[in-house]
Amino acid sequence: MVDRLIREKLNLLNWQIIEEEKAFEINRYKFIADLQIKIDNKLYTVEVKSSRNVSNIITTIFYRVIAQLNVISRETGAKPLVIFIVDRIEKTGLIRALDRMFEKYTADFSWMIINRSGGFAYRLNDGGRLQYNDLTSVSSLFDEVSVSLAFSDLELWMFKVLFYSNYLKRFPNEILGDDGIRNAFQLSKLASVAPRTANKWVNSMKKLGFLHMSSDGKLRFARLERYLERWSGRYNINDNLILRNLTYFGSNDNGRQELAERIKNVSGPESEYMITGHYAAKLYNMSISNANSLHFYYFGDDIRMIEDDLELIETDRSTGITVIHSKFRYAVKRAREIVPSPYLVDIIQLFLDCRDLKDRGYEQSEEIKKEIMGIYAGR
Repeated sequence: MVDRLIREKLNLLNWQIIEEEKAFEINRYKFIADLQIKIDNKLYTVEVKSSRNVSNIITTIFYRVIAQLNVISRETGAKPLVIFIVDRIEKTGLIRALDRMFEKYTADFSWMIINRSGGFAYRLNDGGRLQYNDLTSVSSLFDEVSVSLAFSDLELWMFKVLFYSNYLKRFPNEILGDDGIRNAFQLSKLASVAPRTANKWVNSMKKLGFLHMSSDGKLRFARLERYLERWSGRYNINDNLILRNLTYFGSNDNGRQELAERIKNVSGPESEYMITGHYAAKLYNMSISNANSLHFYYFGDDIRMIEDDLELIETDRSTGITVIHSKFRYAVKRAREIVPSPYLVDIIQLFLDCRDLKDRGYEQSEEIKKEIMGIYAGR
């Protein structure tokens, strides 16, 4: 299915979608192009790729996508066009660098890049200029909001409290009644933060168009998807401190499953362990990846206790079992007041943590985002 952002931009440019997932058989091999579109009555075959940022496109994705699209366009005669969707654009100068790569290696290709945080750029292979449309980079985008939004531990926690209380009613009625959060003062009480802190965040979110007062008098999110993308642009699971890699005694085919059970059994309201990443998505029944890596947060003071609690041993190599110390300790740990299972991170945290993992982490994060947006839409 065509990404909503792509459809929106193509409609804006009057580029017509002819067919989705067009199949070709070339030399007995089956190829599938994501789209066929028409631009000024000329037929284009389109490959769509998603990435965290432009740097990843330049170093990795660029070479892979042009190889396959070259084969299809050469055999079919349709003009080749690549569409990239990115979470963030670090610097607009990287767009010019990408343009030079197309000019140097594939001058007959057209291309387009869409920033989830706003705007797009493109160049058609008809000799036209590189075109920009309201394109924002991380530097310009976050310079604009940095005075108001710090993307901090407390801000992440207030975001979670407001989302889960007003959309899922995950807090006791004696605290909120049946009304949900109506103002910054109620938010400060529920989140246990200073009224001034909550008031500053709410006012900033309103000013930036991410919060509004609904007709029923509740604080409601607006442009939630864009707000999530801004968070994902400012956070990477690797920003957390990796405490150590662990492994089992001997070999164990069901090791991760048994480890998850141990974490579950030692968990409670004050648990020092919470599972995140691919394995948490699996436990939420939202996994779209075969990845079996297990990341978990540890909140205790003595890391040596992990080996005794979970019957593991430390190793110097990467084993797929990783213990991390949370950058957002308050927001992650207190979220066990929200989640039904205190040994799993909440789905907002899961969305952020999966984004930069290997083995389809980006796609996994997108799947979790659909769940969040479904809750937001009331589905």
